[in-house]
Amino acid sequence: MVIGSVQIANLEEFSPESMLHASNDIAAINSWLRASTKNSKHTFDSYAREARRFVIYLNSINIGLKQVKGEDIDNYLNILQYPPAHWLIPDDQQITTSTQCMSAALSESSVNHARTVIKGLFSYLNDAGYLKGNPVALTARIKSEQESMAEKALVVPAWNTFWKWVVQKTEAATEKDKALWMRNRFMCAVLYHTGMRLSSLVAARMNSFYRKNIGSELIWHLAFPMKGKRLHTVIATNSLMDELVSYRKYLGLQDFPAPAEDTPLIMAYRKKAPISPRGVEYAISEMVEQAASDCNDPFIADEIRKITPHTFRHTHATHRLLAGASLLSTQKTLGHKSITTTTIYAAVVDEMLLNESDMFGEFSEQQKIGN
Repeated sequence: MVIGSVQIANLEEFSPESMLHASNDIAAINSWLRASTKNSKHTFDSYAREARRFVIYLNSINIGLKQVKGEDIDNYLNILQYPPAHWLIPDDQQITTSTQCMSAALSESSVNHARTVIKGLFSYLNDAGYLKGNPVALTARIKSEQESMAEKALVVPAWNTFWKWVVQKTEAATEKDKALWMRNRFMCAVLYHTGMRLSSLVAARMNSFYRKNIGSELIWHLAFPMKGKRLHTVIATNSLMDELVSYRKYLGLQDFPAPAEDTPLIMAYRKKAPISPRGVEYAISEMVEQAASDCNDPFIADEIRKITPHTFRHTHATHRLLAGASLLSTQKTLGHKSITTTTIYAAVVDEMLLNESDMFGEFSEQQKIGN
């Protein structure tokens, strides 16, 4: 394969051990891979796959990185979503052309992931002075016509896979990395079980957890600021409280926070300060990239790749409804001013609503018989 005057043979040439050098396109890509993956094999493998595929495309149109225009990026993304026959690996696995590198068309989320990676490549090479301009910035992220808030939620198998991966990583972490994984696990649990926004997470304190009487029981709640600085309260699930206790025990604290414990709920890694919004985004993006790379199911991997801090909120809402919670209780938990907003999530629980309709129909018929 040739880019400009540089010959490359296969993916192995993209090596994280390569020397930082930018006298040609391949050396420039190696430099970016080394700087961007931080010696993480998971991230390296993912970025290298995208780089190799992009290099194949550039070779097919006989240009190098410095000649790429916005239209070239659009054409490339279109190929990923609607690959022509000569880009697909044949059923007999007999590769006859250099462009046969795809087993099937990529999903919208995978195409967007490819765009993000290539955009990062151009940004890095711009900062390094190797390129001038970022043609990817001229292109738009692919968006489904039916994309909605509910569609940004994870399907249940994807959430289960991601959460199981987080738990396993935490349990297998070395003593050196244990603190980071314990914090990240608790952070994911808080986001999923409460549906809180990123801004609320970074503002929450340990004493945001408090007990309140409901009937004859003392129930744990979590209070945190929402949009407009209004204070919002949700009931803390048993699963969330288990995660809280586990996290606090690791920190050497009592199981439950005291009313005077006004410390950040989520701390910055190795700092005695609250985590920043950017810190949350970075931590989650690192986990997402690794989890997707470790996933053997392409569909589930694509689902995991779309996770952002706000994905947890959408997932919380749809999973509540799937579990049988009412729209009214879900509206209250999410803090929506209008139930119309909450109703959007019901689009993904049509089967549940249909079953409830059947139940109501049976109930109505029984009432007629009773009369």
